[in-house]
Amino acid sequence: MSLVWVDGTLVDKNDARVSVFDHAFLFGDGVFGGLRLYGGTLFRPADHFVRLFATADAVALTVPLSADELTAAILATAAANGRTDGYVRVTVTRGAGTLGTDPRKCSPLVVIVAEDVVPYPRELLAHGLDVVTLPAPPGPRLKTLSYQPTVLAKAAALRAGCLEAILVAANGEAVGGVETNLFAVADGALVTPPVSMNVFPGVTRAVVIELAAGLGVPVVERPIRGTELKSVAELFLTS
Repeated sequence: MSLVWVDGTLVDKNDARVSVFDHAFLFGDGVFGGLRLYGGTLFRPADHFVRLFATADAVALTVPLSADELTAAILATAAANGRTDGYVRVTVTRGAGTLGTDPRKCSPLVVIVAEDVVPYPRELLAHGLDVVTLPAPPGPRLKTLSYQPTVLAKAAALRAGCLEAILVAANGEAVGGVETNLFAVADGALVTPPVSMNVFPGVTRAVVIELAAGLGVPVVERPIRGTELKSVAELFLTS
């Protein structure tokens, strides 16, 4: 049995319910964040919550729990599922309202799911991952429930026979993978697109930069042109 935390109550995932009048269902109105759990400890929860709350602020959504309350709810959900390692997703919906888009009639709802991590096959670490370049969707990259551009990008990559894609903006600059941050190894340095290209930069991105600095690897934050992708020594994606 897998338990899901829905608005303060742990319920079997097969019995978990969200109203069809929830604006997340009607309009994709909500935000989410994904965290990793290692040995019963959340990985950088403060950084993830900063991004979650900032994303909510960007769409005028109030998260009804504090960071400490979210942490307690996540750990309770993980414990109820007997998990010390895995992936945790926190979703904050606008809440149930009417068929109109007026958010004032809604009360935000929090859902927490703790599941296994499903990585790419390990053999891909040895010989690499095939990717295709695709046009990046316009607008900021926010972790909201209006995720159709990301879903369409993933579908396009799969149609091309690839598991991933590198998205290239109209100005010719690569902005990242479908749901990932992009790094290139070029001229003895680690190169990654600047923060300005992502409204809320990835937490793992920051960790990679910290690790590189600790190892004495130069890090350069600059645009990566789509035309560079085939000429750099190496490309990798983080999530």
